[in-house]
Amino acid sequence: MDRSIGTWLIGVTAAVFGCVSHGVAPAPSLCTGEEKVVFTCKLKAKTASLCASNAAAGGEPAVQYRFGTPRRVELRFPSAPQPAGELFWLSTTMYSGGGEARIRFRNADTDYILFDATTRTGFGGGPNNPQFTAGIATRVDGRLTSVRTCTASTPLAYSLLPGLKTEEFDPDLMP
Repeated sequence: MDRSIGTWLIGVTAAVFGCVSHGVAPAPSLCTGEEKVVFTCKLKAKTASLCASNAAAGGEPAVQYRFGTPRRVELRFPSAPQPAGELFWLSTTMYSGGGEARIRFRNADTDYILFDATTRTGFGGGPNNPQFTAGIATRVDGRLTSVRTCTASTPLAYSLLPGLKTEEFDPDLMP
């Protein structure tokens, strides 16, 4: 794909996802007050958050994924916040009446995929009744091992990570 068209599509997708309200109360995050919430997903008693700290002059924000509770964070990736660089990858696609964004990272032998999708459910003469789905999928050795959907979430605000690398969207990743 032509790089300028790809950049335009990512910008359009960011605008769509940045304006979407999931119709549920936002999930509390594991980010500090000084950090920006890139994504937060409430999963029963636990929370998953992708947090970005303010960028140093001319630099990109430092990023860290956290999973657990405010009292006990069970997983931090990377161990200390750092630029997304080669650690996190973005993929997006457009759907009729919506789209999907994913941020993927690898910790040991596991890929974690944070996803946020809007799909159209009304076709024909009916209205477009959008369905919002967000969650976290895991994959080990290329095999999908889990898909957990959020009970509350904030839209994936990947525009907060200007240095995020992109990769091809994998439509076969999740059922």
